Amino acid sequence: MTTSIMDLKRLIDQLEDKEDSIFRENTSEISKGILEDKITILSLIEQLDQLLTDEHASKRELGTTILTEVLRGIPLDYLNVPQLEVLASFYSSKLEDHHQVIPTTLLGILTLIQFKNFPGKKVPILLNAIFKNVPCQQQQRADRYHIYQIFEFSLREFKEELLALKLEFVYMVLMTIDGERDPKNLLFLFKWMRLFLTTFSLQHLTEDIFDVLACYFPVDFRAPPNETIITREALAEALAPCLYAIPDFGESGVTLALEKLDSSLEIAKTDSLNLLKEGCATYPTSVYIEKSSEIWSLIQKEILTGSSNEIISQCLETLSAIISKISEDETDRCIDVMHNIFDTLKGNLLPDSQLFEKSSVILVYVAVGSQRSCKYLIKEIIPILTNIYNMTAYNDQRSLIVKTLVEFTKVHLKYYKSLMSEEVPELQKIPVMCLEVLNFGENSRKIAFECLNSLIPYLTNELKSTIYPTLQSSIFTKDPPETKQLFLQCLKTTAVYFPDEVKQNILVELNPQISTLEYILEALIVLINLENFRQFVIQTYLEAIARPAFSKIAIKNTRYLIEKEQQNQELLKELIEFNLLHNLIESALVNDYTDMDILKDISVILKYLMCSQESYVQKEILDKYFEIIFEKIQHNHSILAIMNGLVFGLRRDLIVDQKLMNVCFNLSTGSENNDVRLIASQCLANLTNKMKDEQNLVEFLTKTKEESSHLMTSSSKNIILTLSWITKALLMRNHSYGLLWLNWLLELLEKYNEVTEGLRIIMKENFDSMGDDVFCYRSPLYRQKTFVYATNKIADQYDNDRTVYLTALGYLLEFAPSQAVVLQFPKICRYVLLCLEKSNESQILQVILKITNTICNNNSALIEQHLEDFLDRILKLTQFELSLLVRRAALQCLITFTTTFPVYKLLPFKLKVLRQLGLCVDDKKRLVRKDAMEARSLWFLLDAPV
Repeated sequence: MTTSIMDLKRLIDQLEDKEDSIFRENTSEISKGILEDKITILSLIEQLDQLLTDEHASKRELGTTILTEVLRGIPLDYLNVPQLEVLASFYSSKLEDHHQVIPTTLLGILTLIQFKNFPGKKVPILLNAIFKNVPCQQQQRADRYHIYQIFEFSLREFKEELLALKLEFVYMVLMTIDGERDPKNLLFLFKWMRLFLTTFSLQHLTEDIFDVLACYFPVDFRAPPNETIITREALAEALAPCLYAIPDFGESGVTLALEKLDSSLEIAKTDSLNLLKEGCATYPTSVYIEKSSEIWSLIQKEILTGSSNEIISQCLETLSAIISKISEDETDRCIDVMHNIFDTLKGNLLPDSQLFEKSSVILVYVAVGSQRSCKYLIKEIIPILTNIYNMTAYNDQRSLIVKTLVEFTKVHLKYYKSLMSEEVPELQKIPVMCLEVLNFGENSRKIAFECLNSLIPYLTNELKSTIYPTLQSSIFTKDPPETKQLFLQCLKTTAVYFPDEVKQNILVELNPQISTLEYILEALIVLINLENFRQFVIQTYLEAIARPAFSKIAIKNTRYLIEKEQQNQELLKELIEFNLLHNLIESALVNDYTDMDILKDISVILKYLMCSQESYVQKEILDKYFEIIFEKIQHNHSILAIMNGLVFGLRRDLIVDQKLMNVCFNLSTGSENNDVRLIASQCLANLTNKMKDEQNLVEFLTKTKEESSHLMTSSSKNIILTLSWITKALLMRNHSYGLLWLNWLLELLEKYNEVTEGLRIIMKENFDSMGDDVFCYRSPLYRQKTFVYATNKIADQYDNDRTVYLTALGYLLEFAPSQAVVLQFPKICRYVLLCLEKSNESQILQVILKITNTICNNNSALIEQHLEDFLDRILKLTQFELSLLVRRAALQCLITFTTTFPVYKLLPFKLKVLRQLGLCVDDKKRLVRKDAMEARSLWFLLDAPV
């Protein structure tokens, strides 16, 4: 129905309760009538006149609320200037009304000023009316929030009109916000207060405004549980920019920060340091210089007397920022500040001093502050530390001094980009010191390589000629992994900056031997992605693979290289172009390898190389090598690993001769070599999953099932595991035979225990042979579907005398998606309990207990229905002798129960649980005793008063 003037009175008469649905429907209908020009704002006010002038405040509130709700239903670009002026005058007058009318009036004003045509000249009038008639801090929280919103919106959209008010507006804001305590309101205030502060000249009200804001500093607020927006950190982050918004706050801000920094509260220290640091952006330099002694005294105390690492880190960053700030001063006063800091700490610059490292770090951060501070400190410190290095006899101390020297050198390089310095010639000696430190021991070598890495780009030709032999000899040094990585990074940095020199002075002179080849290839890996070295590195690897004496080592390192760079498709394609794949296959076929380790390495390399190629390239490679490799497999079954690497990564549109599947089936069921059987099974599954020809696939499956049935009695384990791989492949591609084969496996469960391991294979996800990266089909819900089907079958077939069903359930649960477990849990709950009661397999029990714990945390109602049954069984498992892990998992469940289920549900079992846990605290394993004590405490305190 369209609203007309005749309907308006009827609609208004129905509006008695502003909380009911009719109120919202009718005000919406009136808004619609205004939009369709059936009624006007003026006629609406006339119809509301009786309510708006009623002697009862509640009626006047209702009338004002109706008008406000109608306005909220009108688009912001609809009303014109005259209409808005009339409404502004109306709302301004309502601010003088009874306090009951004020809330809806404020909401009306907030709505009104957001209309696009609202006249700016009315804004000062409305704000004055609010200020004079509505004592902000006497209002409810929501009404105060509306007032702040009105001020904030006016400041953003009507800045020119407010600027005309000058100090009058500043005073309004000051008096309006003074005394606010609600966190939500404060967060809103803080977020727009900086705009206010940087827009208006505060003049004599500067100190008053600062004091109003400073009373919240530092923010000491504990957010209620589950609150993610109004937190202490959010409030502190919003308040700080207000306190350093303008230079006029400088002296008060620094004084406030220093006062709070001297407190014992960590949050006070954190907020104070942040204010000192961020204040550098706006506060005058003179303030920091005048307060420098006090700032340094407090920061020094925090760092040197054992504050937390977070506070120390913040102190250092703050000190660096302040040094940068005072360095802007053109007089020598900033040098006096630096001299004071250096003079305080120079007595600690002896390596046997307990404060050596902390003092050194402080001075490094001071040096980082500015070019002036760097120049001053480098000139003072480098000669002192160099002299101490020459006088010190202990290698550990000398290493520490060199590390410190390099930290200062890095600061110098940041500003001057060179080690050459007439004022500090000692800088050029530091790289030589790093080389000396290399000979001091393992820990010193780490320090030396780390230091050299940062200095290499700035070495002179003379220094480089000294370092190159050391880098070359370090290639062959058997260092621990961490040290080796630091050396390799050092080698790479050198190669980046001086590629030709590295080739001529380090790489060309390498002479690979069997004893040194692995070191050389490991070093070259870090250079593979450098344009100047890629061809050299690849060629070195290929030459090593081609030499029979080197091939095993070379192939192993090639695998490391490929696995490290598996995402680098450009490199993998380039390796194909360099005939790496050809060389590997030739090496395997010519040498007729039987060593499975080397064959597995080749297989992995081939897989990554093939996966990186387009279909047409894969087809060319397959056509070239398939028959040759297939022929070799007949005489050397281990060569199947090479074929495996070749076909694993084939794209789905390529066809592989079915005779390979037949060979894989025969080897997976008949080979005496475990590795060959596993490779054959996985290769068979991969090919089955990607086989395009449906007719050939069905024929293969039919034939395989018949052969398997005949062979089952002689080699049941191998047959069943092979069938499990095929079933997995079919289920993953959602083939119609998938559930048929799964059903067949489940029917064999009573007769063959190996089926349980087969189910584990089917459910497990992370097999390299069946991943997306080798282009296998993968139905998104195949594991959910398998789990539901298999558990339904187990539930139907379970026999009390056959615990194999319970084992099967455990293996199914181990890798089942959690959502499938939750949905199926009511049906399998009985069998889960039976597993806990009857199974003696620790792996199965761990799986069941872990799932029980997870369900407790996420869907506790499923366990709550059977709480006593679970408790009885879990209590027995707290003393499961065969596995510490089972005992701990059971105790963890008992701990979770105390935080998950209502106390009244647990109390009936409290004594029983405490009695059992009393035995557990005497367990022979410390970790079990620890868990038992935690569980016992929680159960003991179940009904303790809070």
